[in-house]
Amino acid sequence: MPIIWTKFQTHQESEQAIARLLYTGFDRRSIDRIQGNDGQWSVGTYVDERDAPRVHALMSDPDAPTGISSLGSVLIGAAASLVGIGLVYLLPRGRPARQR
Repeated sequence: MPIIWTKFQTHQESEQAIARLLYTGFDRRSIDRIQGNDGQWSVGTYVDERDAPRVHALMSDPDAPTGISSLGSVLIGAAASLVGIGLVYLLPRGRPARQR
């Protein structure tokens, strides 16, 4: 089983690549990251040869989903729901006016 390596300019880019791999089901123990003498970061993982192009494309695609982006979407939806529920209880209801 070969190791597929992909280079990144920054540590943050390598973190995002690792997050993409984890999101798609890779085991964290099978993912390696090293910093080269040139300051670039390389992320590698063991894959079957037939899967190598797909995994390389996944690591290189900054628009691929990560668990972090999915969690953010869920949190935004939950916050919007809570605000909506709060507004329903705070707005005046159509009650008849008191008679004096």
